Amino acid sequence: MQNTAFSKRFSFVVRALVPVLVVTTFGQLMAYAAEGRSVVRPEGFEQHGFLSLKTAHIGLEVKVDDKLAGHTPLNLLRLPAGSHRLQVSHPDRTSWLENDWLSEFEIAGGDTLEVDVRFERSFSINSMPYGAGVLLDGEPAGETPLFFKLPERETRQVTLRIAGYRDSSFVVGDDATRFFNIDLLRSADQDLARKMDTFRVERKSKNNKRFLAVLGLTAAAGSLALLFRNKADNSYDRYLNTGEPARFSKEYDDAKKFDKLAAASFATFQVSFVVSFYFFLRRADQ
Repeated sequence: MQNTAFSKRFSFVVRALVPVLVVTTFGQLMAYAAEGRSVVRPEGFEQHGFLSLKTAHIGLEVKVDDKLAGHTPLNLLRLPAGSHRLQVSHPDRTSWLENDWLSEFEIAGGDTLEVDVRFERSFSINSMPYGAGVLLDGEPAGETPLFFKLPERETRQVTLRIAGYRDSSFVVGDDATRFFNIDLLRSADQDLARKMDTFRVERKSKNNKRFLAVLGLTAAAGSLALLFRNKADNSYDRYLNTGEPARFSKEYDDAKKFDKLAAASFATFQVSFVVSFYFFLRRADQ
């Protein structure tokens, strides 16, 4: 009995100590493992950095310190830590107004520098006469001739203003045009131009009315020519087929009358058709 009781107590103690020993052993193993860890960096890591270059254009030549480094887009270019000179070729190589994108930058060892390259576009505005004030989106920017740059994909409303001349407004940057040569109109010319525009509108309206009137006459004359021709044929048929001598003269006279009316209507149709075609050509020219 004593041996059985001792065995039970011993078994209970062992079952209670086993979880404690397992937890303690696992904690010690984790501590030993943590003490043995270290960050391993490649040789010379602190003496080099990385450059990432982004731009909306693909395939542009990239130079670092005047040496070809690749083409856009450029990702994680390894460079020595320190100062560098970056040059990206402009996408428009045909314009003498455009320059490459240039920048000086400092890169620290182990760091990654991200550069967003955004190009500018050059514009030239000239006027006759020279010396007109230039407003960009309503703000004074100088006098003609004027050269200025805008970030790509940006536009500006340009207004040219000089005493004695009418203002001239246009938009730059919304298409490929880079050079603008504007002939300014004198103020008196502005009134003349307005009168000429009014005259053209009135003349066009009158021509349209004449064209419609002649076109209607052409249609009416053609219809009457067919109608009278049909009546003349019917009267002549009755003249040939009637057996009443008293109606011979009447049917014959009716046939002659309708023939004359048909001939007159057809002549009117021909003349009005020619006139309507003439007005049609004038409308096309306008």
